[in-house]
Amino acid sequence: MEWRPFYFDGNQVFDEINSREDWREVVEIYKEIHRLDDRECADFLRRAKYNPGSEERYGMPRFGFYAEYIGPKTLGEWADREKVNLYI
Repeated sequence: MEWRPFYFDGNQVFDEINSREDWREVVEIYKEIHRLDDRECADFLRRAKYNPGSEERYGMPRFGFYAEYIGPKTLGEWADREKVNLYI
């Protein structure tokens, strides 16, 4: 599986996710804060919504939990379509 970069915008992490290792760091941070296991945390983060037009403006999709992230797809839906495994 080839990694597809995306931007993640959350309270604790807001940065480009350019590799599986970058994603692992995000999961570890959120796991500790929310006291979740790997699977629960990945499921939580996969619910982040898409920022419409972000690929055109920034060259990569952006996902997050803030008001400007209004869908129509989630990070999980995008990852499934792009065959990016977000489970650690």
